[in-house]
Amino acid sequence: MDKLKKLKEQCRELFHERCIVCGRNSRIVHEIIPRSSGKVAINLENMVVLCSKHHDWVHKYGGLAGAMGSFREDAINRYANNPKN
Repeated sequence: MDKLKKLKEQCRELFHERCIVCGRNSRIVHEIIPRSSGKVAINLENMVVLCSKHHDWVHKYGGLAGAMGSFREDAINRYANNPKN
């Protein structure tokens, strides 16, 4: 399995295949800062799971890296197997 596929699967596991915004089941992995920007390395900290509705919304309105980071942190606390919880 290549690095990107492995990271996407880890992302799905981290968020229990749930959208970080609404909690719907989803397998769509979205990059907060796109690889195409050349500004970020491929890593798990830049990935989230979004349902199709929120994925489309993010692409339509764009520029939501800060908001996605905030939603990501909230979702980690809700869904992730975090030993601190």
